[in-house]
Amino acid sequence: MVGTNSHPAKPPAQIIKEMYQKAKKPLIFLLLFLVLISPYLDGVLGNKISLTALLAGIGTLMLDIIFGLEKKLSDVLKKDSRQIKQYSDWQEVQPEVLKKINRQLKIAKHVKITAIGLALRTHQSLIGNVINSNKSQDKIKIEINLMMIDKEFLEREKEHLPQSLIEEYHDISKGQESNINFWKSRHKDLIEAGKLKINLYKYDYLPNLYGVLIDDDYLFLGHTLWDKQALTGAGGFYEYYENDDDFGGLQKIQLFNSWFNFAKTNYEAKSSNR
Repeated sequence: MVGTNSHPAKPPAQIIKEMYQKAKKPLIFLLLFLVLISPYLDGVLGNKISLTALLAGIGTLMLDIIFGLEKKLSDVLKKDSRQIKQYSDWQEVQPEVLKKINRQLKIAKHVKITAIGLALRTHQSLIGNVINSNKSQDKIKIEINLMMIDKEFLEREKEHLPQSLIEEYHDISKGQESNINFWKSRHKDLIEAGKLKINLYKYDYLPNLYGVLIDDDYLFLGHTLWDKQALTGAGGFYEYYENDDDFGGLQKIQLFNSWFNFAKTNYEAKSSNR
């Protein structure tokens, strides 16, 4: 049986840095040695141009190049070693989402929260925490845009969908819609004062993503998963992106917004025809 190397291949920058680290000290010692003996070489060779000054200049230039190269290699390796932040479930994500939201409110006094879920069960506590912890602040604006599966879609497509899916999400989505209406009623004063806006939209398809987007800048994104006949949603795995990160965050945010806006446009068109 042929053994295999279980260690991942080193990135080119790492290999170059290791080679550089091995060669750095001998090269520096060589330059210092030449500078030290250069006065004797001046006397022996009788050069008109001071060899000491020449070697000192070359040595200074070489040292500048060496330490500049070291910094660049360190920056490259630091960048390569960064990873996408991941969260195993909503319990891990929610505190981070709240931190981002409260930070935005502290800095800008305004925050827009866009959330896509199956039935928005996991988002109820988030909505409550955001509103209750900030409602006493002056001159703030909180905009919450929510998207969930349309129970009418489940009814219409019940012959083509797993019965377990319909049973799980039909009544839940109906209950969650009532909860959202309750939040609107309970905080009617904030809404009328222009401090709070809560919008609910629905989509009529099986979703392939879920997540929370804050001000088009910070995205906690997950993808739905089929486990036998069950579809798992926002309670599951998340990845974190920013609009200026090195992991395609801007593209992920655009992807998230495109699905939200598509479903929002369809929902508003359908609602206006009723």
